[in-house]
Amino acid sequence: MWGLVAANRTDIPLGPHGFTRGAGARDNTLLRGHSAGRFAPDQINMAIQREVRTIHWDYVLAMEEDLIRLSRFVDFSANDSTYSIEIARVMMAAAAEADVALKGICKNVGSRFSGRTIRAYYPVIRSHHPGLFDAPVSIERYGLTLRPWSDWTEMSPPLWWTANNKVKHERSDRFTDANLKNCLNAVAGVFAAVLYLHRDLAEQGELLPVPALLGIPGSPYNGMGAHPVRQYYRLT
Repeated sequence: MWGLVAANRTDIPLGPHGFTRGAGARDNTLLRGHSAGRFAPDQINMAIQREVRTIHWDYVLAMEEDLIRLSRFVDFSANDSTYSIEIARVMMAAAAEADVALKGICKNVGSRFSGRTIRAYYPVIRSHHPGLFDAPVSIERYGLTLRPWSDWTEMSPPLWWTANNKVKHERSDRFTDANLKNCLNAVAGVFAAVLYLHRDLAEQGELLPVPALLGIPGSPYNGMGAHPVRQYYRLT
């Protein structure tokens, strides 16, 4: 069993520069044992509580941070055709992660799924998660609503997906496809795909922390302020 004690320690580093707490500083330490009180201060081992993370969600949050930084230089309320190396980088990272998420959705449906192309993903997702195709993604700060998967058909991937492939394989000729419109749709696409990949967690408000920029219109949350404690995503 775990016990929580406050131990007097003077040798606990505060950071990478080697600074220590002053004499008499108190540190809350988790102990493993039947009786926390039986350990002397010099026998106490530091412990860190860690919750299981969802790595796909961490990727989404990282790409959202990229968008927030990008928005300082390019106004998202216009400039759809603006292109740059940074926009290309964010778009390509998002498209690659969207591929990972789609494949994960298909494997959740059938563990033996071995498809490796967007054409192979289509029938599985169309049958089991049709709501993804028209899922709206909002960027309320700029008054935007995107439907990144709405033009995905059995024979044709979304326009931003094709644009990403053109930039990847024909960069000299098609670099203008690395534009803001395709970038925003790529990030919105991976955001929506990860919600469906972890649908139970999304609907239960367990995908944390809540994004600062991306959302699903009409999804309730609890908490106060600009950053709600939990977002309960409404997926169809």
